[in-house]
Amino acid sequence: MSKQLLPIMTENSSFSNLRESGCIYVDKTGYIAKLIAISGKMYFLSRPRRFGKSLTVSTLEAIFQGKRELFKGLAIDQTDYDWKKYPIIHIDFSNCSEKTAEDLNTWLCERLDSIARPYRLRLEGRKKADVRFTELVERISVQGKAVILVDEYDKVVSDNALAENVGELRDTLRGFYQVIKAKGGCSVSCS
Repeated sequence: MSKQLLPIMTENSSFSNLRESGCIYVDKTGYIAKLIAISGKMYFLSRPRRFGKSLTVSTLEAIFQGKRELFKGLAIDQTDYDWKKYPIIHIDFSNCSEKTAEDLNTWLCERLDSIARPYRLRLEGRKKADVRFTELVERISVQGKAVILVDEYDKVVSDNALAENVGELRDTLRGFYQVIKAKGGCSVSCS
């Protein structure tokens, strides 16, 4: 009697979709459990392209959403992790194609507004992304320690590396990322 292999998902980096589809998953949740056991720390994960960074961010998001059912049979399910739900700020720059600092600022403000909605928060009319981000972190943290997940953090600068205005784009992102450093929350950034 031959054992049938599980399918391999190649078109999606969503942990939830991968687990719900019954596709093969190489269990790295034991390492992730050790990583998050040291609470209140910031982590920067860098690996070559197509090495599962977005899947790792998606896995972390599912963990911090308390979706224990997705982790049945995996290493983290055997730990004493409490499966508490945390407020999550997940920003994915993979679909950001902005070319100017003004457009990038607008894109960031729109993303922050969409993150705030499920938490029933309405951010003030401030037009600077870093100010809006600060407000979101402060207001969402009332519901519990905020988890900030950033995927493809450097895409905007990489896509515009040869543009004359790359410095302006970099300055906009620097101000935005400075909020994470200033607030000192649990943060994971991947590129």
